[in-house]
Amino acid sequence: MNIQEIILRSNLEVDKATALITKFEEYQAVANEWKEKADSIIINDESEVEKMELASTGASFLKHKRSDIEKLRKKLKESSLREGQAIDSIAKSLTKLIAPIEDDLILKARYKEIKEAERRNKLIVERTNILLEFETRINENVIASMNDQEWENYLFGVKTNHETKKKAEQEEAELRRLKELEEIAERDRIRLENKLLKEQAIQREEEIKRIQREKELQEPVKEIPVSNITPISVEEYLNLQIEPTKVVNDWEPKWDDDSVYEFIKKYYKSDLIPEQFIADSQEFLAEFEFYNEDF
Repeated sequence: MNIQEIILRSNLEVDKATALITKFEEYQAVANEWKEKADSIIINDESEVEKMELASTGASFLKHKRSDIEKLRKKLKESSLREGQAIDSIAKSLTKLIAPIEDDLILKARYKEIKEAERRNKLIVERTNILLEFETRINENVIASMNDQEWENYLFGVKTNHETKKKAEQEEAELRRLKELEEIAERDRIRLENKLLKEQAIQREEEIKRIQREKELQEPVKEIPVSNITPISVEEYLNLQIEPTKVVNDWEPKWDDDSVYEFIKKYYKSDLIPEQFIADSQEFLAEFEFYNEDF
């Protein structure tokens, strides 16, 4: 919708409508002119600098015109509310007309900048995806600013560092594995050694017990002294029908009648318990093959 149609629909007086058309038709013409120019500016290559400069000039020119329209709107709106409404509609319409043209020209003026940004973002994505494999820190500004040769050198260094690190980690892991195996072997050795020592200790303990038992069997019966034994005669002693037992270590009797008598007589007068003295008599007689029916 052009400004003539807007003004006619506002039901203004003819002179006022004509005045408004006169004041704003310049901007209508400017908008139409630059719409054609903007449509004719087609940029396909970064080298088309003149077109980009023309777009920049047009955007700047239209910006000033848009500012002039706003100033004129405020000035004319003060005259009356009806005129203000018409002015608002006109300004809004013109702004709506000019704004997309301006935006289009801005994009065209920034064509090279936009392309560089697109190319930079694409480069960052590509190089970042490559670097992710090597688990390294990524500075987008740095990798985007590198030329191809700088990038190749940088990537070679990253790969080398990554391989060195991985190799060191593998060697460390292998050392840990070998150490664990050594520790397992050492624990097994200690366990087996402890088991062997335990078995040997049990055997030694059993051997000690065996020797102790044999020693106890070989040791003579301990003499237990007593006091206040009532004396009895030899005949009474022999009438107990208990045979003489083994003698103490220092007594080696000759087993004739007199020596047997003296032996009995000696221990009769001693402090030995008779029962202790005469125990195991059968074993005694068997050992010395002695027996005297007179007794």
